[in-house]
Amino acid sequence: MTPKQNSTLTEHVKILLEKYCSESVLEKIWSEVEVIRASESALVASRDAEGGDSSLEEQDLQTDYLDNIVTACKQQLPKRDCLEFLVELADLCLKDGDFSLAEEFCSNAIAGVGSGRHLADIGGQALLKRAEICLRQAKWQPALEDLKRCKQFFNRARDEFGLGRVHNHLGIYFIEQGDLRRAVSHLKRAQAMYDKSNHDGIAAALNMDLGIVANISGRWDEALGHYQRALTHFEQTGAVSRLAELHHNLGMTFLSKGDPEAAIRQFDLSLKYATQVHYEPLQGLSYLGKASAYAKMRDFRLSIVFADKALNIFRKVSDHLSIADSYKVKGIVQREMGNLDVAEAYLQTSVRLNEEYQSPLNLAESYFELGLIYKGRHEATKARDAFQKSIKFFRKIGAEREQKSVRAELADLERS
Repeated sequence: MTPKQNSTLTEHVKILLEKYCSESVLEKIWSEVEVIRASESALVASRDAEGGDSSLEEQDLQTDYLDNIVTACKQQLPKRDCLEFLVELADLCLKDGDFSLAEEFCSNAIAGVGSGRHLADIGGQALLKRAEICLRQAKWQPALEDLKRCKQFFNRARDEFGLGRVHNHLGIYFIEQGDLRRAVSHLKRAQAMYDKSNHDGIAAALNMDLGIVANISGRWDEALGHYQRALTHFEQTGAVSRLAELHHNLGMTFLSKGDPEAAIRQFDLSLKYATQVHYEPLQGLSYLGKASAYAKMRDFRLSIVFADKALNIFRKVSDHLSIADSYKVKGIVQREMGNLDVAEAYLQTSVRLNEEYQSPLNLAESYFELGLIYKGRHEATKARDAFQKSIKFFRKIGAEREQKSVRAELADLERS
């Protein structure tokens, strides 16, 4: 974490502590932190005076403080409050891009729940959050296992709203796996459960997920309708993180519709909101969206600049599929500039990562771009193989429009 990131996370942790701690407990926690800070700052200062490099020590201090805060909370708070604090702290770390720390806090909360009914709802929340963290990192099997366990916890707690959230996340899981039929089935089940609980915020988030499915399927106007319904709610409630996600999704739909200028406006709005809450993974996705849009506008310099900005973030947060997507965009730019060998290297790396982390949509797109390279080189056999693989994966996810585009390239190849 950079010093700026540390400061932002610290501010959010302070707000979270104020939610759970009395004034006396807060005073005790911050008193202990200040003692640690003063002691170690003095050590760092003395190292600086001796000409040493204190950069590593400074970066490590934030995690040390956080660990001490958690220890103090375990000592000072009732068990339920402490476990809920851990789950919310995990969410802060997730948005800050520290997936490993977020996963650790979720695991700590799960371990503290036990097997009874009294804390089962918190166990479900912690498992749900850990599943989300796994989904972000393309850890598909652990995510699915956590969602199955999560369902057991929410059943034990008789929490129908929690079960709705499980189906919501299962919908996201199957979107990522390219199984849109099962994704919609789970999202509809979640919708029915949310309707019973009258939870407008979660229902609005569900509209975003249904919009993603519609966008992948090429039903862009339907996707925009879902997003607009969600947008109205998020603007009314001031849900900044959700607004960041929504404007990114709107940008992706405008990209699909062939309107890169409108897409850039949406990605800029996403960046504005993501920056406000320091939602770093989403900042990366919006940078990548802008890179794709500028590539379509043939502004290759800006495309590479934003792709590299995105890559720096994705490497930091270990978002392997987004790294693969960044290489795909860089490959497209290099191909359009006539650097076919460089383009092929980027796209082959994108294919490798997408195969390792099982992303059928990204595989379909990367194989299509590879096919265009081979077609441009008049390597008909390689081009045919890449286009056929692209069609196979687009068919798997039900992307009809994209299949038609690939088939048109394949037909043109056969005629030449």
